[in-house]
Amino acid sequence: MALLHHGAPARAGHSHTVPTMQFELSACHHDAASIAIAMRTLDAHATVTLDAAHGRLEVLTQASAAQVLDKLQGLGCTAKLLEQPVHISGGSTCCGSCG
Repeated sequence: MALLHHGAPARAGHSHTVPTMQFELSACHHDAASIAIAMRTLDAHATVTLDAAHGRLEVLTQASAAQVLDKLQGLGCTAKLLEQPVHISGGSTCCGSCG
């Protein structure tokens, strides 16, 4: 079963696209800022968009889906990678640098 990954525009200093991954969260008591800080231990430029009301998380990172899932599990979040992208509405976007 193939996983779909959509790229975001390349960041300064990167010659390739940044993979966008979306996850369904069935349990997670963290806000976008704390998740972003955790993701930045994998990729210093990672950003997240969290739609807590619908249990959706979007992560833009060079890290692999397995690394992101492992990091989410370490935070106590139960998550699964979405194979089809969904629109994340009303989410909170955070790069992790405000905390």
